[in-house]
Amino acid sequence: MKAFNASSTRCEDNEGPGAERLREQERQGVTPATPGEVRDLRREASALKEVVAEPVLESRLLKKARSGLGKTAHEIPRLRKAREMSTWGM
Repeated sequence: MKAFNASSTRCEDNEGPGAERLREQERQGVTPATPGEVRDLRREASALKEVVAEPVLESRLLKKARSGLGKTAHEIPRLRKAREMSTWGM
């Protein structure tokens, strides 16, 4: 049997994960993000991932080169030059 909440006009049978959290947010007056806000947050998260990925990759390559596992000693400068050349085209 389905339970019906007349105040919010929604069915509460077979609720998915996070339903309790959503109910708590409703009680606290938290409003859901608009599609535009979600799009902006995703775009910002993607940009942040790119910014963080470059130094992480460079750090890993430096560790490899230092330990002798890197391909050549010039691997990192080549990556920096390629990155600079790709930003010139933007």
